[in-house]
Amino acid sequence: MKFAFVKALAAKLSIATFAAGALLVAAAAPARAQQWGVAVQYGAPAYVPDRDDYYRDHDRHEYFERERERREFLERQRREEFLRHEAWERHERWERFHDHDRDDYRGYGDGYGYR
Repeated sequence: MKFAFVKALAAKLSIATFAAGALLVAAAAPARAQQWGVAVQYGAPAYVPDRDDYYRDHDRHEYFERERERREFLERQRREEFLRHEAWERHERWERFHDHDRDDYRGYGDGYGYR
């Protein structure tokens, strides 16, 4: 192969590549993204055997665990108090309805058993 032939072939290939790239750019839909970026990574991510996120953030994990347990405890106390109060009211209603010895609960009599 002659040098002039290789040179002409390289020029034709460069022009064809440039034309194809220009055609792709012109035909592409306009991007609607507000941002763009380029990321470059060399090699694989580093493996660090002594890095342990649990122990690094252990205090923060403990704080959130204690806070969650405290909230659950308070919610359980509120629920139990509500149920105790409901049971007490239910018992009081039952006593008022079923107490035949004291007439003043029903609103008649003088409270001493006389009518």
